[in-house]
Amino acid sequence: EQQVESSLKHIRSRKSHLMMESIFELQKKERSLQEENKALQKELVERQKAARQQQQQQQVQWEHQSSSSSTFMMRDQQAHAQQNICYPPVTMGGE
Repeated sequence: EQQVESSLKHIRSRKSHLMMESIFELQKKERSLQEENKALQKELVERQKAARQQQQQQQVQWEHQSSSSSTFMMRDQQAHAQQNICYPPVTMGGE
């Protein structure tokens, strides 16, 4: 009976030790995953910031191009309108 108790005590001790090792490894893995998560969040924020900056630059370029092309179109329309102005016919001979 004493041998059974001793064996049970040894088994319980071993089981506790393995559980503690398992807990330690899981905590270590948790910390590693938290660090990786922080790094990924930081990268995401940086990429979102870069995407916003790129979008703003594209918007400025589009507005500049749109403004330039509308100015060109207005000049073209003005020139075209001037070409279509009807002048009275020029007659020769004193009329």
